[in-house]
Amino acid sequence: MEALLKIADNFALGTLPVPEHPDDTIGQDESRIHEDTNAAASSPSASSSIEQRLEDEIRLRQFTENVLDSRQQELEAQEATNRELAAKVEELKRELASTQEQLAEARGQARAKGKKLSDARDQIFRLQPTRKDVTETEAVEGFRGLCSNVQRWVENRMKPILDDLDVGKLRARAPSTAGATRLTSFMREAARRGMHIDQSDIYHVTAVVMNYLSLVFFSKSFYSPLDDYEGDATLTFLNELELSMSRLPRGKKMPIKAICRPTVLVFGGDVEVAVKPTVLGWLWEGSAQTGRETPTRPTATRSKSFWASVMF
Repeated sequence: MEALLKIADNFALGTLPVPEHPDDTIGQDESRIHEDTNAAASSPSASSSIEQRLEDEIRLRQFTENVLDSRQQELEAQEATNRELAAKVEELKRELASTQEQLAEARGQARAKGKKLSDARDQIFRLQPTRKDVTETEAVEGFRGLCSNVQRWVENRMKPILDDLDVGKLRARAPSTAGATRLTSFMREAARRGMHIDQSDIYHVTAVVMNYLSLVFFSKSFYSPLDDYEGDATLTFLNELELSMSRLPRGKKMPIKAICRPTVLVFGGDVEVAVKPTVLGWLWEGSAQTGRETPTRPTATRSKSFWASVMF
């Protein structure tokens, strides 16, 4: 009986020895159990003690099994938590890899844009021409050339218009109010008093062109933007002016002298001035200036001092 209790204790504690020959041990245990049973049958107190110990052993085994089951549940719950955390870690790794790829792509685009910007800036500076400062002599020569080109351009453009004026065709049609108003607005007050003088149209138009160029270009700083009345009208006007001047033939020089300082156009001497219908008078009558006082017609004779005040 004692051998049976010892075996039960070892089994409960998990220290049950493994015999080298299990069959021999089983036979020995069975013989001992029979011996203990026979001994217990002969002693009632020993039998009750064995039953008590068996009950205690059963309760201990049940408690141990409950503890093991609880521990197993905890382990399973921990393994499930570990699996969830591992899945989250993998997902975060994938997101990190995607973010790193996007960052690398953004850095590449930023470098490419920076290179394009640098190339564009270098290209702009390479395209800018290097110019020397214009000397006073060069400026005077350039201004004289400008006056000659303007005069030649006006002469060629005004020739068919003056022919229409002589044959009476010009008076038969009305001028553009907007164009006439704009052209006459560039005339000085002294020039308006002489707009009805015969053969004065070329000089008046030349003075208008030079006055316009003076207001738009020469009266401003070099870097000042151009005033534009109607969108790109100024740029278009200058392009057309340059194109038409480049195509004009060389004309004969008139008895007019261009003087840069002060800028005036004068006759070579005193002349008789005849008052007749002129293109400027026709434009004045067709412009929005008609509501103003009509300029006084000059007398038949004017000296060169009058022309000096009229033109500029």
